Amino acid sequence: MGALLLGGLATVVSAAAEPSRALQRKLAAPASARWSGAPLAPSLQRMAEAFGVSLWIDRRVDPEAALTLAIRDARFADVIDRVAQQHRLAAAATDRVIYLGTPRMAARFGDLIEAGRAQRSPAMKRRGVTAWPRLATPRGVAVGLAESVGVEIANPETIPHDLWPAGETASLPATDRLTLLLIGFDLRWRVDPRDAKRLVIERIETHREVKDAPTLASQLKKRSEPTGPTRQEYTLRLVGQPLDAVLKQLAKQVGREVRLDPSVNNASRGVRAAVAGVSLEELLEAIGDAAGVAIEDDGETWRVTPLDKADAS
Repeated sequence: MGALLLGGLATVVSAAAEPSRALQRKLAAPASARWSGAPLAPSLQRMAEAFGVSLWIDRRVDPEAALTLAIRDARFADVIDRVAQQHRLAAAATDRVIYLGTPRMAARFGDLIEAGRAQRSPAMKRRGVTAWPRLATPRGVAVGLAESVGVEIANPETIPHDLWPAGETASLPATDRLTLLLIGFDLRWRVDPRDAKRLVIERIETHREVKDAPTLASQLKKRSEPTGPTRQEYTLRLVGQPLDAVLKQLAKQVGREVRLDPSVNNASRGVRAAVAGVSLEELLEAIGDAAGVAIEDDGETWRVTPLDKADAS
């Protein structure tokens, strides 16, 4: 373990075998709940917010379904799993989001997120929030998301008509946001191999039976066991250091260059943030969220742009 000093900021770097440690800690955190006929979606969203977790509930889940459960001295993951089992649903998590929905989609959730991130579209890696008003259509939301990052959906008519309540995604890469918007229709997206700025929507084959519905508890156990190469972890505390200075010094330590978009007009403003035991990607997200910017890492350069917030209708 070593310490790197960044202008009064101590960044501790250590090796760890477990991915998504930040979410793992939240899933394992002690939790108790008592509901008696409470509406399912608002109740779970409030609990997720209390734990600092982004929860995406599939459109096919009745948000007003009566939730009755009493559980004490459990883990947050166990509470979500119990709710899922009661309502014949399933939950799965990636490094950023918990999905609650059909067992078939929960079983494929991680693969769908990773497939989206693997697509060769730099524009879709932009982080931001996609928000929509009441009675927005998912087709309009998806098209608006694509347009906000400079791409287009070749076949938007594939997305069925529906009317949604007002909502928004967490601050996520556009890859993840589009995957979440489509998963409730058993749809996914890919980049057109002939044009990196065109996205194609296609149906997910769902004929495969799911014998055992996934659970968050099983993912928690799996993630607590070393299964692959180690990764670097970072602990950081910012107490008002300028964004540009922090990024340049950190970039020097990890072998990157920093390119600030001219539209970033707050680069010299002090930033306040604190994280512990996170990956480099999570570290950049925390800095970006605190400074109101998106930081894209292509392995050589950090490109810093204003944090995108796309409002769709």
